[in-house]
Amino acid sequence: MEYASDRLITYTDRNGPGISMPCLVLCLIILLVLGFLPVLPGGLTIFFRPAFILICLLSSRGGIYRFGAEKWMLINLAYYVVIFFAFPITSSSFETVVSMELFGLFFILAASRPWSRHEIKLIIKTVAVACCICAVVVLYSNPSLLRSSGNQHINYLSAEINRNAMAFSVVPGVLCGAVFMLWGKKRLFGAAALILCSYTAFAIGCRSAFYALAIGVFLMFWEKCREMTDKDKRFSAKLGIIAVTIVILIIIFYVSSGTYSHRLFDPSDSSGRDKIWETAWELIHQKPVFGGGYDYWSDSGNTMGTHSTFLTIMLFSGYVGGALLAIFLIFVTFEVLKGHNLVPLAFATELFCHTYSEPGMDYYAYIPLILAYIFVRYFRYKSSDIRSLFN
Repeated sequence: MEYASDRLITYTDRNGPGISMPCLVLCLIILLVLGFLPVLPGGLTIFFRPAFILICLLSSRGGIYRFGAEKWMLINLAYYVVIFFAFPITSSSFETVVSMELFGLFFILAASRPWSRHEIKLIIKTVAVACCICAVVVLYSNPSLLRSSGNQHINYLSAEINRNAMAFSVVPGVLCGAVFMLWGKKRLFGAAALILCSYTAFAIGCRSAFYALAIGVFLMFWEKCREMTDKDKRFSAKLGIIAVTIVILIIIFYVSSGTYSHRLFDPSDSSGRDKIWETAWELIHQKPVFGGGYDYWSDSGNTMGTHSTFLTIMLFSGYVGGALLAIFLIFVTFEVLKGHNLVPLAFATELFCHTYSEPGMDYYAYIPLILAYIFVRYFRYKSSDIRSLFN
């Protein structure tokens, strides 16, 4: 293996602008996860990450970027294995640690691989299409979604799926739509994806997902303003973005009045999280350093998730695990800022919001994180102009 420090690894693209097998597999996984996951059989989905990992390892297209935050992910994965063997081994603990290890390797291989310009364009187009499919199906299956009672689950055709998961599944489509609308040639397609997926996430009423898309889109438009060379026009454009954002939020506030989505503007509505977090902290304080193992939370009589990735990690791996996760996220933040472009940060925002409100890191955390890394490494090693992706 070759490594790159401050430059892009050099490799031979045998098919010129062709698409590699790892890219095709990644796009297929993205399409299935973001577009059809609720109706896919569990026996099929368990092969997604191993298949991608195997294809990447067997791919003849060599070279990887020097590891950044990936090093800390490897340290986290090693620590999770130690925790697994430090406590009684059960089928549930085995499934948990295997899932976490595969997700981590999935991220490392996808983030460190040098994707070509054509592959990146295909990946973000796939994300946008998959999220639009998800949004259309959700709106079709829940014709009164905005006026729904706010049950924990909503319909996805004949399946029931958690509201938060569905909201996070459409956020990448909003951001990829914004990329196409602001810098690509298919601006109408980008605008349609942005509006459709934004409305779906708003109607579902998940605060953290809505905040992720709102902050992400704001960062995208702010970055567009930063490209202006004329200082006066740049300043006026930024004022315009702030004014439009305020107006849109006011409109959304009044539209959501009397609906479940009004909770987006009510931070006091904890939906029972406060009690869950209190219980989790009590258990963490009983075994603070190395945690109580993967079955600690369920063996204590809890059936619901913690609604916090940090609490979940600290429950089974203690403050040590929480610190390692925090260090990983800090390095992610540093790296997405190294490209001197706000687009990677816009995608990473979903990861941060997901970590805060969801019980663990899954595809809805790792897919936007991978997109953030794809963009930041393109900016650092290939071109600082995002428009070059669409030439």
